[in-house]
Amino acid sequence: MKMLGITIIVALTMFVANVLAADTTATVNVLDALCGISGATSIDFGSMGRGIPSSDVISTVTASGDTEPSVTLSGTNWCSGVECLFTMVVDQTHWSLDQGIQYNSMTTLKTDPGDVLLGTFDLDVGTPVYFKLEIPSPQAAGSYSQTITFTASC
Repeated sequence: MKMLGITIIVALTMFVANVLAADTTATVNVLDALCGISGATSIDFGSMGRGIPSSDVISTVTASGDTEPSVTLSGTNWCSGVECLFTMVVDQTHWSLDQGIQYNSMTTLKTDPGDVLLGTFDLDVGTPVYFKLEIPSPQAAGSYSQTITFTASC
């Protein structure tokens, strides 16, 4: 007997969906650390005589951003009047991060902010800075003003 072989061919039809691919590019700009300070409250020594240091006067500074800043401090010479008729040197102003320090034990304010590093301030926490002033003798009577600058760097 002879065997008859039947071959059955099954054709499978496959449907291949068209797959489209697209590439995209993601970008990001990484910023330098963000830090700053705010809220340095005004300082008013009131009326003073010569040769006697003032009491502590507080200015509170608050650090902001995403990085704790290093804070420096500087000031200008004291000036009386629009045309600065009389002056008093910047270093008559002294400061400290601690309350109740004797005037001569406090840090002397300077005109160059690089000279005075207050330290690193915690974020969103007010940091008090205590100031005292002593009017030298002789100093002309008058109303004087001084600019004190707090500078933050990250």
